[in-house]
Amino acid sequence: MNRTAALIAVRQNITNENLVKHMLATEAIMRALARRFGENEDEWDWRACCTISTLELLVRYEYPR
Repeated sequence: MNRTAALIAVRQNITNENLVKHMLATEAIMRALARRFGENEDEWDWRACCTISTLELLVRYEYPR
């Protein structure tokens, strides 16, 4: 899944705007860490800390609808 598809899935399934902001902030932090350590940002972004299975759990339990 690429970033665009992931963002669409997040927007379709997560209604709490603060949670969306948290996910985007986490992505930014992971990208900054990748740059600092000379790693590939695309491999260190949201996939490193918020996998699609996490999104699936949030949707399954309708958090925080």
